[in-house]
Amino acid sequence: MKRIAPLLVGLCLLAGLFATPVLAQVPPLPHAFYGTVEINGSPAPVGTAVEARGEGVLTGIVGNPITVTEAGKYGGPRGLDPKLVVQGDIEPGATLTFYVNGVQADQTAEWHSGEVTELNLTVTITVVPPTVVTSAATAIGTTTATLNGSLSALGSATSVQVSFEWGLTTAYGNQTSPQTMTSIGSFSASLSGLSPGTTYHFRAKAVGQGTSYGVDMAFTTRTSAGGGGGGGGDTTPPTISDVGNCPGGVTETTADICWTTNEVSTSQVEYWASPSTLSPLDETYVINHHVHLTGLTPGTTYHYKTMSKDTAGNLATSPEYTFTTLGKAPAAAFTSSNLSISPSEVDIGGSVTISVTVTNTGDASGSYEVTLKINGVTEATKKVTVAAAKSESVSFTVSKDKAGTYSVDVKGLKGSFTVKEKVVPPVTPPVTPPVTPEVPKRINWPVVGGSIAGVVIVGLIIFFLVRRRAY
Repeated sequence: MKRIAPLLVGLCLLAGLFATPVLAQVPPLPHAFYGTVEINGSPAPVGTAVEARGEGVLTGIVGNPITVTEAGKYGGPRGLDPKLVVQGDIEPGATLTFYVNGVQADQTAEWHSGEVTELNLTVTITVVPPTVVTSAATAIGTTTATLNGSLSALGSATSVQVSFEWGLTTAYGNQTSPQTMTSIGSFSASLSGLSPGTTYHFRAKAVGQGTSYGVDMAFTTRTSAGGGGGGGGDTTPPTISDVGNCPGGVTETTADICWTTNEVSTSQVEYWASPSTLSPLDETYVINHHVHLTGLTPGTTYHYKTMSKDTAGNLATSPEYTFTTLGKAPAAAFTSSNLSISPSEVDIGGSVTISVTVTNTGDASGSYEVTLKINGVTEATKKVTVAAAKSESVSFTVSKDKAGTYSVDVKGLKGSFTVKEKVVPPVTPPVTPPVTPEVPKRINWPVVGGSIAGVVIVGLIIFFLVRRRAY
């Protein structure tokens, strides 16, 4: 027994060593979600995709995204119900965002391994109706016709139901069988049992996330062959009426011409100031006609006639009418000239005046912005108002604190000025006046000698006089 115990302990240790790497590789359990899902306040339809996204979240796998199989619900609470499974290398507590048909939902959630959470999702998706166009009817017979249209956009829907409304008036009253389209393209529907020689109206219709219609169009069935003494086809041209300018009317260079006919027919306008011109032929068979003329000359009177040809080839031409295009609106037009830079050379800090002449060559007063650039950088901008056919001078004053040559650009007019270092004059020492040596005064010896002699003589006279008195 003592020998068996150490053996068991060793086996346990070995098992622990080998088991540790295996346990370390076990991935964390996913976090599962289920609940209701609404789009624009209504239960999401079957087929709606619900997806979770976030840092480290695996997408495009089984369980993420999940498809709605019951309107308004994704997944379910029971154990075997499908759920939105969120897994991957995800940090506990990481924020998850949810997307419904690729649009982010209003709700978020935190990820926690092994949890199952009920989360009701709502999303607002902008509703865009489809776009449909009515095309001309074809294969028109005495009792049959083919209606044509095209779906040019599905809008926000994934599939669209297309059809035609038709009847003797624009109230229609009949509709062809709807056709489902999942991509843009043309579609058509055949009519039979129509009345010969009768005009019918129709328009294309598309129903997706919203309903849209094409414009009203019309066609006229062919007349039946006459009996007995023979007979023939339609030989009567359409009747043209209500000729005039359409809404949008006449501008400086365009004009819109409208008219109506009593049967579907083509549209064309012959117009001229001199010589005459034909607008492009619009071969769409309609009752309400609209031709847009372009490239006209402003302030010009044009003559025109409208022309329509029915399905039997009968051509109708209206009487002559006129319209006058609008005159060219007055406008200001500006030029800049006479660039002046004064002075062309200054010291640092000195002022330079830069001026140009702005001329309004147009026929209306207007404002013009003049921009001064120095060395390619905008230095200043001034706005000037100039009357028609007048000129104004615009000036700028600048100074620079660095020496150099500066380029000037004012509305494409170019020049330059130079800034120099200030020249400091040399310091002149004060001028000391020359010192004049003092000349010693000369002694006038004759005068001195005479003075001494005079004193001596006077003294001798006084001496002799005093002595005589003594005796």
